[in-house]
Amino acid sequence: MMQIYYADGVNPSTCQHTCSTLKEAKRWINEQTKGRTMVDPYAPCSEDVMESSKTAFFAVYDGEPITFNENGDEVFHEPIYASQYFYTNE
Repeated sequence: MMQIYYADGVNPSTCQHTCSTLKEAKRWINEQTKGRTMVDPYAPCSEDVMESSKTAFFAVYDGEPITFNENGDEVFHEPIYASQYFYTNE
């Protein structure tokens, strides 16, 4: 099960949507970011803007982003897809 998380770098990431395939996840993200101003990856905004709640992105995980191993330690998983950053305060 694909889980799509919204991350703004300030607040804890939250699961926004679940779906069956990565293709469905990308389609959902495209709908959510439609009309938003994307951060130019070749000329990103200043670091203080990128590390504030003024930008965000969606990350797709195949399951939970954090699980626990047999010792009870947290295991952090990498997203299988991440959207381009977009501005949230337009």
